[in-house]
This record gives sequence, C-alpha cells and structure tokens, in this order.
Amino acid sequence: MTGFRLTALGRASVVAAVLAALAPGVAQAGTWLSPRNLDSTNGSGLSVGLDAVGNAFAAWQTNPGGTTPDIIEGDYRPIGAGLFSALPDISTDNTTPMHNNFSPVVVTNASGNGLVVWVNDQSGGEQQIQLRTIAPGGIVGPVLTVPAVLVPASYANPTAAINDNGDAVVAWDHGPAIEAITRQGLSGAFANTTTPDVLDATAATPPSVAIDGAGNSIAVWKAVGATIAAKRHPAGGAWSAIPDTVSVGADALTAPVVKANANGQMVVVFNDTTTTTADAVSGTVTAGWGVTPVVATLSATGVTQGPVLNVADDGGAIAAWARGSAVEYSVRAAGGAFPGSAGAQEIAPVPAAPDNIALSGDGRGDAVVAWSTFEVPPTQNVVRAAVRPAGGAFGATTLISDPTEYAGAPSTISLDQQGDALVGWQIGATTIGVGFAEYEAGPALGTPSIPATATVGQTVGFSVPAPPTEAFTSAASTTWNFGDGSAAAGGTAVSHAFGRAGTFTVSVTATDSLGNTATRTGTIVINPAPVTPPNCKVPTLITDTLSQATKALTAAHCKLGTARAPKPKEGHKLGPLAVISSSPGAGTVHPNGTKVNLALGQLLTPGGNALGLRVVHGCVDRRRFAYPVREPRAYGRVVTALIFVNGKLVKTVKGHSLLTVALTKLPIGHFKVTVRALTTKNLVLVYNRTYSGCKTSKRTGSKHKGK
Repeated sequence: MTGFRLTALGRASVVAAVLAALAPGVAQAGTWLSPRNLDSTNGSGLSVGLDAVGNAFAAWQTNPGGTTPDIIEGDYRPIGAGLFSALPDISTDNTTPMHNNFSPVVVTNASGNGLVVWVNDQSGGEQQIQLRTIAPGGIVGPVLTVPAVLVPASYANPTAAINDNGDAVVAWDHGPAIEAITRQGLSGAFANTTTPDVLDATAATPPSVAIDGAGNSIAVWKAVGATIAAKRHPAGGAWSAIPDTVSVGADALTAPVVKANANGQMVVVFNDTTTTTADAVSGTVTAGWGVTPVVATLSATGVTQGPVLNVADDGGAIAAWARGSAVEYSVRAAGGAFPGSAGAQEIAPVPAAPDNIALSGDGRGDAVVAWSTFEVPPTQNVVRAAVRPAGGAFGATTLISDPTEYAGAPSTISLDQQGDALVGWQIGATTIGVGFAEYEAGPALGTPSIPATATVGQTVGFSVPAPPTEAFTSAASTTWNFGDGSAAAGGTAVSHAFGRAGTFTVSVTATDSLGNTATRTGTIVINPAPVTPPNCKVPTLITDTLSQATKALTAAHCKLGTARAPKPKEGHKLGPLAVISSSPGAGTVHPNGTKVNLALGQLLTPGGNALGLRVVHGCVDRRRFAYPVREPRAYGRVVTALIFVNGKLVKTVKGHSLLTVALTKLPIGHFKVTVRALTTKNLVLVYNRTYSGCKTSKRTGSKHKGK
C-alpha cells in the first residue's frame, strides 16, 4: 500500500463492535462537505490516516516562522468532533538552522494504530528516515531514526503499510537504492534499523509496499532496464535474495503500485510507456506473481496518468488512470479477472484534462478517485473527485476544493471502513498551505436484529447493535418500517406486534444531520396465532347418570377418568348408577382434557309422592313453587337435592332435614319438576312431577297439587 492512504487490511475488532459487520448492499448515500484548510501559510505534503470508524490523524510539512527549519506538524480529530486539534510537533529536530523535515507519510490500521514516517535532513547533505508510532487517540511514540548514524546521501519517498495486528513495513529511496525495515506485532521492534535491508542498489523509481494480515510483506519498484521488480518478506523471516521480475518484451514499464488485502491477495499495476497502456499482474504476497506472470492490459492506448489501485477484503480490485482528457477505471470481481481494455469504464463529467490522479479504497470495496485540473469556470486549478460505493459504480464527479483558491495535486486520500473519505491537497500556486475535504458516506448502520418468525399478536423486539455512527457529522434519527402498513417507529430498539399472518419486509433507516441515509432490511415470517384450547371447567355432575356425566365432561372440555361403582351385595345385581362425587370437584378450572374421576351410587326411583311435593303458584309477578322434602328413612337422609324445571337445573340445596324451596318465574301452563336427591346412603333418588300453572296472568293464589 502507498504511503498516501489509510492502510487497514482486514477487519479489526472495532469494526465488528461498532459496525456489526456492515456489508456491501446496504442502501447508503453520501455528501461532500465544504473544503477546509489545515495550514493556510506554509504547509505542504499533507498525509492523513483514518481508522475503521473515521478517527483521523494528519501530518504535514510546515515552516511556522517562514525562516526556521521545516518541521512535521500533526493534528488529530476524533469522529464527531468536526475540527482537528493540534498535537505536539511530530518532528523533534525543529530548531537547528539548515535542519529540515519533509515528506511525511501516515498509515493507520482499523484500530487507529499506525506510523508517521518522514525524512530528516541535516546540514551537509546528511539525511535520515525518522518515524514515530501512532496509538489510538493520536498518541505518538518516541522518534526512531534509521539509520542510527547519519549518512551523507539523499533519502526520499518514504512509504509504509501496517496491518491490523500491528505488523509493518517501511521502505524508501536511499540514493539509487531501495531500503526497507520491518516489524512483527504491535509491540515488536523494527529490525535492522542500524543497517536497513537493501532491496535493490540501483533502482530506477521509488518503492511501493503492501502487507497481508499474517505480516508477510512485499515491495515493488521499477528496476533498471525494462522490468518491474519485487521482493517478498515472510513474517519473521528475511527479504528474498533474488527479486521477482515482470516484463513485457522490451517495453518500458514504470510507476508500479502494489496493494494487498489481509488474505494476501495482491495486485500490481504499472504503466507500459511503450504502448501507453495501464497493465496489471496478480498473485499473492507470499508467492508473488509466479515464475511466468500473466500481464493483463486494462486500458486502450493513450494513458497519461496512473494507474492507481485498491484491493478489497474479498479479493475484488479496482484500478483507475487518466487517458487523455478522460478518467477511466476497471473492476475485477472477487475471484475473477480484470475484463481487459474493452471492459474499461469512464468517469464523468471530466471538464478538463486530469492531472496527478490518485485513488484509495477500503476493505469493503468503496473507492475514491481524485485529481487536479485547471477548469474554466472557475478559471482556477481545482481538485475533482468521484466516489464508488462498494459493489456499485462511480457516481458523477464533484469539484471538492475551494474554487476561489489554487488547489494542487491530491497528496492524500484516506477511507475508513464505512466508506467515509478524506482527500487532501496543496493550496497555493507555490508552497502555501494544505487543504482537505471530507466525504460523509452516511450513517454507519450495523446489522439489525430481526426475529425470523413470530405469531399474530405476539410483541417482538427489533434493534440495531449500537447507535449509528458518523465520521464527520452526527446521526439524527433511526426509523423502523415493519412492512405491514402500520406506523413507523423510532429508536435503535423498538417492539411491534403484527396483526395478520404473512411474510413482511422490515427496514431500518438511519438519517444524519446532512440528510444522508443508510437503510438495512430483513424479513420476518408471521404465523397464525395458535388456537388455545379452552380450559376444563368441571361441571356439576352429582346425580347424573354415567352417560349424562360423560356428555357433560366432553362439553366442558374435560375427559372421563375412572368411574368407581359400589360393590353389589352377594346375590344381588346393581341397578342403574348415578354420580355421587367428582374429583376434581365441580366448578374448578384445569387444563384442557383434564381427567375427572367419578364415584357412583345406585339410582332409585321410588313410587308415589315420597317427598310430599306440592306447589304454591301465584300468577302475577312472583310465581313460586314450594315443597317440603321429607326424609325417607329407608333411603337415608337427604344430603343434596337438585331441582330441575323442564329439564333445566334451577336450584341446588343442601343439608336440611326439611327442605322448603321457593322457585320464581315458573312458566305459565304445564311444567315438569324433577328432583334428584343424594342421600347419606350414597343413593340417588329421582322424582318427577308435572304441574299445571296459571292459564292466564289474572289468576293469583291458586294451589295445584302435582299430578
């Protein structure tokens, strides 16, 4: 990865925690914010690194007094803060006359750990590479100088890459040579800082480096002659002794750029200046591009700038270049190949010929391409950019610099892992200052929790794992739509009950203060509500026959358990039986299908008016029926008596030696009274009588005996 972009290979734990695996396919829209300046007087060479969620570390070369040595200054801006805050000077050799610091490079990983590297120039042409570690929050470590002893030679073009584990590689030009140092682990030390590894003693162009998730590194450069060269450094090992090379006949190849992802998938792009095409080779960090590299031609002839490159976590890649007055790009899908020159696509509009094209991307596959150009209007050198969301295409270009001031070549493009980006450039026709613009991709909305199923009427919960985050603005609201025509609900955690069965698409949309939105969707299947069986409420069964009791239990959603009958006397047979008790008892409520056990007694129907029934019937407002219940000594005392009128239970009486019962609202005309009496001898006595009531409502006080 180059030194002018965020290097965040793979997904750090912060991505999982904050973004909840935010994936391509989320509907998301973004906005370029107004350009701003970090240094309006003497700045140059701005380099910025963003972590996974948009916390930014910036460094640039400046001369605060105009005549003092150039120093490296740093700023830090946490997400949502809006403005950068000044840090203590990054370089420390800041006061000695004729000592200068220049060419800063910032790289950071997903967690915010990183490096800032620059060249320290002392009097007499003696130079060194210096670097400091960066910790989350913008905290920098002590200065490390490479080599430890000043060397009277030119150092230039430092570049670096770091992975999520903190493994890192740094390379630079040292005169005509390419040198490098490596580090294993965040707490590890850089090896060979006293005498850096020499990768090529006679290189023709600056190096480009990349590192995979396991700490394996690769460096590529333009070698003397017509070839692109590379050396590989396995984690914990040493640089390969013999470089890998790629050539295309006698064509002059130049400007190689290498990118790799955490899995080690690697792409190198370069310019074939003989055919004026953008070309590429692919491979892995550990194996390189193989013994016989396959060179893919990405463009038609006429390439004037680039190519530049990004490789996503899934192995997909995108390369861009300028060809005449156009900006073009080519996309390699994950697991596929670049489509060739016929598959190149154009970015529009490009009002004037582009210059100094730059590109960067994130692990999702989001990419930003930017370039400088002179446009009329505004009759000014400006910076123009275009954004490609992961899995999509580049949108229309946007003029992102201040049209009233000169904007030079883009010096840095950094993306977080949410698609937010920062592009920096030189302001002023000569070295005056540094400016930048931020692209807010929209709220970073994590994967919502949407239940797979529920039932009609069931209240279920929906949530997103954390409030939506914003790199440069603030999230304003989160809204849920349940897809069933009901009102939307707001908040990161909501609940809802569906009123009908079916499959519903549930969506959650976060909206930021700029009006940018991000939407995630999921489905939920709503099943019909289960039919809850009615409870078993044990009916009154005393004096019922077994057949009557069974029907009554079924109607009450109960089941017949055991039915215990009395033992007949020797030589006798049992006659008809009736219920004398139930367990559970009458009126108690139990689950559907509960078994009810019955005790049975003998059912008798004595002749005559054994109970001495009589009726007193008044025909006006209070019809009533009264009778004494005598105790037939042969059958035992009456314990409970149930009185039925025309087959309907109207009264239950207990525990009297002489029962007198008043019945009201008796029917006019003939009616049948049935008395079922349970005695102390567990016998059930049944008496039936038919009575004639009043023929008209005018008759009162008549007495009628039972017939």
